[in-house]
This record gives sequence, structure tokens and C-alpha cells, in this order.
Amino acid sequence: MRPEPQRYPVGVVAARALAGLSAAICFAVFAPAALAVEPGEITNPCIAHAIATPGLYTSPQAMHQTCGLPPVAPSASPPSAPGEAPAGVAAPATTPCDYCSYYIYSGDSKNVINAKGCATTTNLITFPVSSGCEGGRNEIWEIVPLSTGYRALIAYYKGYAVCMIAGAESGQNAGGQPCTNPVASYMEFRRPVVSESCASGWYYIIPADNYNVSLNVRGGLGESKNIISYAKGCYDNSIWYYG
Repeated sequence: MRPEPQRYPVGVVAARALAGLSAAICFAVFAPAALAVEPGEITNPCIAHAIATPGLYTSPQAMHQTCGLPPVAPSASPPSAPGEAPAGVAAPATTPCDYCSYYIYSGDSKNVINAKGCATTTNLITFPVSSGCEGGRNEIWEIVPLSTGYRALIAYYKGYAVCMIAGAESGQNAGGQPCTNPVASYMEFRRPVVSESCASGWYYIIPADNYNVSLNVRGGLGESKNIISYAKGCYDNSIWYYG
């Protein structure tokens, strides 16, 4: 014969059911939910904290050291200019990498992208590598990945993380503004796009919003020239070298 199943008083059964329901409600209310990632969000917590807390770090070098990121050591040795035979320019040893910092040279190999006057809201110009303004930090740009798969280009000076910005339309000025997180769409760029048909080792800098434009030295190469968005093409003033 099979044993008689154990029976419990009705009150005990009700108490146990109530306890189970309470536990389920407690879990639903207090269990940690997965944090949603916003489009364009900088997911590196250390960089996100620096953006949210102006003045937290005195230099990009200090931030990178604290955050365990690659050393900030851009090369002040200019590349060979593309010149008349751009296909003959040797490619750099490595392609631009995330969380790495660079001087971004224009096609004359003499000038780099500079946030004009170290202002935190400013235009971008071409200028020789220098240490006269915030130790030259307004010329050092870090590639930071975003949740969208695009990249932000960030310079750290005056206690701020300043994001490079570019218009999606040809002719619009490029500039810099204090980063937001998530970053605004006009602060998003595609990964550095190699200009293989133009010059080996040189890249287009293309806004996320429009693949048909890239950053361009307005009116041709030179010092203190404004940088704009312009129709992408194989021109010396539309290609850039990450040094």
C-alpha cells in the first residue's frame, strides 16, 4: 500500500502560500534591474565620471593613470606629407586605437587639429604642435568608443572633457564643446576611415550622421585655418594622420 499523503491544516497552507507571495513581491520590487544603456553613451565609468565632474583631473595623463587606460603619449614627430604621390606614404605601425590619444596631423604634416584658444566652446583650427595653451592639451585627442558603435574624439583641458563636433552638412564649421553623456549626435564620429585610394596611413574623419562628408581644412592647407565638414574626397586638406 502506498503511504497516506501528509495533510496540513488549512491555516498552515494559507500561511505558506502568503509567505511565497511576499517573497515574490519583494524580489520584484527590490531585485536589481539591468541598467539600460543610452544611445551614444560613454560606457567607460572612469571617463563618464570625469565628464560629470569638471575639474576632477588636472590632466589627461592623470586621468589615464588613475583609470588604467593607455598612457597619453602622442607623437610630436610629424609624418611625411602625402605630397604629389600620396600612395607612396608609409602607413603607421598601428591603426588608431580606442582609448589612445593622438595629435591629428593635417595633410601638410606641419599642423594638427587645435581647439582654438583653449576655450571649452570653440572652433577647430590647424596649428603647429605647441605647449603654449594648457600644455598643448587642446591638441591631444582621445578616441572613445560609444554604445552606438561610433566614437567620440575628446580633448581634456581646463578641467573639462571637450568633445570634437562636426556638422553633418558640407560647409559647416567643426568645433569643440564640453562633452555630455550620452553625447549629442553631432559629437559622434565613425571609426577612423582609412583613405586607401588616396594615401596609405592617412584617414578621413567622418561624422556619424553623414558618410559623404569629412573634416576638411577650409580653403586649403596652412596654419590657423578653420576646419569644416566638406564633401569627402581625395584631397590633401581632407585627410588626417593620427600621430
